[in-house]
Amino acid sequence: AIWRAVRDMGLGVGGEDKVYLDLTHLDPAFVEVRLGAILRIYRKFHGSDPVREPMEIFPAAHYAMGGLWVDYEKDGRSGGLACGSPRNHATSIPGLYACGECDYGYHGANRLGANSLLSASFSGRAAGEAVVSYLKGLAAGCCDTPDRVFSSEVRRQEALNRALVRNRGGENAYALHRELGELMTAKVGVVRDNDQLDAAFGELKVLEERARRIDLGERAGWANQTLSYARQVQDMIQLAQAMARGARERDECRGAHYKPAFELKIPEGKFPGDPEFEAYRRAWKENNGRWLKSTIASWTPDGPEIRFEAVDTTVLPPEEPRDYR
Repeated sequence: AIWRAVRDMGLGVGGEDKVYLDLTHLDPAFVEVRLGAILRIYRKFHGSDPVREPMEIFPAAHYAMGGLWVDYEKDGRSGGLACGSPRNHATSIPGLYACGECDYGYHGANRLGANSLLSASFSGRAAGEAVVSYLKGLAAGCCDTPDRVFSSEVRRQEALNRALVRNRGGENAYALHRELGELMTAKVGVVRDNDQLDAAFGELKVLEERARRIDLGERAGWANQTLSYARQVQDMIQLAQAMARGARERDECRGAHYKPAFELKIPEGKFPGDPEFEAYRRAWKENNGRWLKSTIASWTPDGPEIRFEAVDTTVLPPEEPRDYR
């Protein structure tokens, strides 16, 4: 609704990307108890008090839904994770585990604020137990790996750093970062359209090429903050390509992935038993049959490669669509 008011209807405050959120009718003490930390941040950076005048807000990317692919071993009795299996939360790189908000395991397309509790508590424990099992069954460790394996990677990373430090391409890492954010907000954000996603991917390829010509503006090899920032911006552009390509491949609406052209709407004034409602229900089931799966992106020299992985729903099958009317 905010996006529609601002971008489609041009009704943003002062013509900008913001609308008012009014809390002034609420008891200030109540608001302070419930939202104290948020209010302090807002007061610090905006310079106004939300309990006395409306806040100015706009949708922003707070966290990503999904993350690194992780494996798991299924418990044949419960259908859930087999406790202590070394496969649980293992990535595709042997010996590398991911847990917390960086793994994709649980949130799907509708990750909400308090879901970080699940990431911190459950996946942390599952990964910790898996690492212990992995180490117990390990026949050889890093000490048995030839030094050349490590030194080769160190040399590769140092070469990448030297190339960036010596670069005179004229591109600014901070400007590229800003352009990337504006592009992703506009075309891979709240409302998605296939033509816009195609355009975004093309623009991201241009940004990727420009990012190879970043000029750091400082040549120091030690404690070079701009160097680490530039490396991160280059990584962000590749991740953005995976997000844009993954969004382009899914012609549906699910969670925060919203494509109006493929939205299934409950027929107004129709209820279970009505032919129109039953047609909607069939369409919903067909849509789940096609799209109830995880999008898996793998990086290749030519860009992200997209495939799909079925979602295991044996423990908790999807429910019929709810009607809140």
